[in-house]
Amino acid sequence: MTDDDARLNLTLTALYGEKPRQLAELIAFCQELVSAHVPNGFEPYEPAQIHATIIGFEGRWIDGHLYNDNLLQRGESRRMDIANALRFLQATRMLPFRARIGGYHADDDFGFKSFGRHPYERSFEIQTTNAVVAMGWPVAGSSFTNTLDDLRRELLQFNVLHKYHTTDQRSITICSSF
Repeated sequence: MTDDDARLNLTLTALYGEKPRQLAELIAFCQELVSAHVPNGFEPYEPAQIHATIIGFEGRWIDGHLYNDNLLQRGESRRMDIANALRFLQATRMLPFRARIGGYHADDDFGFKSFGRHPYERSFEIQTTNAVVAMGWPVAGSSFTNTLDDLRRELLQFNVLHKYHTTDQRSITICSSF
């Protein structure tokens, strides 16, 4: 393997391992629904493997330095500062946060869209990669917040770009409560 072939695929996750009862029940319910409706079989993950992605540290070693793959795809060659990114994550007041998963009815206005789509459409989907994804958004009390998006954007100061941040536009702008 050459230096240019070496990759880093490190992901900061939440909820990996044993789940709270209500979340475990939701996961089991979703897996049953998908199994009943997806042709050619569906092989669900073990519940302990299911997780929420906070940020990926996708990188590539070039000339002995680790560069962020997502920035490289944008045409920007920047070395990741993982040590300081991890220090930031340990110290930030943005973590932990609560998230709402599910319960998004199509006719309700939640005051935000995610990548231009209503949370009802985005909260559960089978992606083109055949990954089955349940998505939630951060909440504080009865209000949605930009906490996760803000956290991911703060990590850019360490040259860690979230893979879905292909532009500097916010994926979600939240300014109301539900």
